[in-house]
Amino acid sequence: MQKKKVTLDQYARVLEEHKEEVYDIAIKAWQMPILHGLITLAADHPGVQKMGRPIKDLIEQVRWWCREKFSEWGFTAEEVEYLDTMREEVQAKEGNSTLTVNSFESGALMGLILKEEEHTKPPLSGVYKQLVEIKKRIEKAEGVTKEFLPGGKLQVTDPAGIIITRDPYPWEVESN
Repeated sequence: MQKKKVTLDQYARVLEEHKEEVYDIAIKAWQMPILHGLITLAADHPGVQKMGRPIKDLIEQVRWWCREKFSEWGFTAEEVEYLDTMREEVQAKEGNSTLTVNSFESGALMGLILKEEEHTKPPLSGVYKQLVEIKKRIEKAEGVTKEFLPGGKLQVTDPAGIIITRDPYPWEVESN
């Protein structure tokens, strides 16, 4: 079955037709803090921060609504403000958590971190270092050897004798 594609023109046309419609969404009380946390995470994302007013306005509208609900629950203005930053504080107190990934997911995560903008990399450096260590352990266990060639290329050889010559990744240069 072939996947149907939506063109930008088609999307823009349909959006234009429906842009003035108003929708109501019903969520349960226990879901509201989750929505608040998700919208806070979205607002912190570098890609979202680069977006224009309509997106930022929507995020601010949802955050305002959540703050209003927290106020209705009896939280003071200061406590509601704290709820916006509580996620970072709770994560720091809770310490480390374990994330289980397979080899493919680990490599994909490394690639995503490498592609992130420089200001986003520092908070992910601990995760990145762990992924590098996992990759090194796997390569060692599988008998993969690496050798830097003149000119800066890296030659990677697996136990079957398959050789790949490529530019080294940043972590491969740093560890040498």
